[in-house]
Amino acid sequence: MIKARVEIRLKKGVVDPEGKNIVKALNLLGFKNVKDVKQVLEMLYQEAQDALRELYKEEDIKRGYFISKDREGNIKEFPIATISMAAASTLNYKSSQEISKRLAELKKESKKLLKPVVEESSEALLVQTT
Repeated sequence: MIKARVEIRLKKGVVDPEGKNIVKALNLLGFKNVKDVKQVLEMLYQEAQDALRELYKEEDIKRGYFISKDREGNIKEFPIATISMAAASTLNYKSSQEISKRLAELKKESKKLLKPVVEESSEALLVQTT
């Protein structure tokens, strides 16, 4: 039996096709002046942060948690929800496990920095959010 390893890569000069398509789609939806995936992530991150602020009282946000009853009726402290976003090139890695590991690292960085993190690359991007 013949075994072969097939690698599919974008031609040189093809820059970030998924990101460009996202930008085009957002422009069609009315989001103007969007230039790249990093800007899209930053915009989505800010919108998510604004939405989270609407869910909580200001004092809860400052404190970092809110107090409520759990499913069993016990009063508990619950952490304020957070969001992290990361984007990495799918072409820099040999397996989905490597991509997942890198995205986890970038998301951890995103949580620390309190902003989206985009791995610098001119190739196709994979975006992950939580």
